[in-house]
Amino acid sequence: MPAVVDGDVAMSESLAINLFIAQKYAKGKLWPADEKGQAKCLQWTLWAGTELEPVAYGRLSEVLFKKETERDMALLADLAEKAKPLVAVLETALQSTPYVCGNAFSVGDINVACVMEYLVRSNFDISPWPKTAAWYKACDERPANKKTQDMRAAAMKAAA
Repeated sequence: MPAVVDGDVAMSESLAINLFIAQKYAKGKLWPADEKGQAKCLQWTLWAGTELEPVAYGRLSEVLFKKETERDMALLADLAEKAKPLVAVLETALQSTPYVCGNAFSVGDINVACVMEYLVRSNFDISPWPKTAAWYKACDERPANKKTQDMRAAAMKAAA
């Protein structure tokens, strides 16, 4: 379970932790300096957590925690159908800006990409949405993300 303690603040929930860290330590960088950008970070983070994550995590848990022969293929197909209009919302947003909160990479992108990764890991094909696919690839290939993925892989290997 992701958790953080920073001074007298103790919290869980990865998306909220990301917002907290960005607000405290990355103002004007990952946390936009302007109210419009900040509002977009909040909007997209809540969208990721409330709209996309239930569908994306539903698919991921079916793929990750069950043997291929035990997976509920009807459920995976149903969740894929439910994911399509959600990815279309993201695709529409990315028509006018390269990132979810505007012209600069932000914690909003981190939070949405983290949840999108559940879809990608569950073999959901995002290529029909070219802006989303390019955005996700750019997020996934960021050096900080690569470092985080390497750390996660090492921790999983050590736990096995």
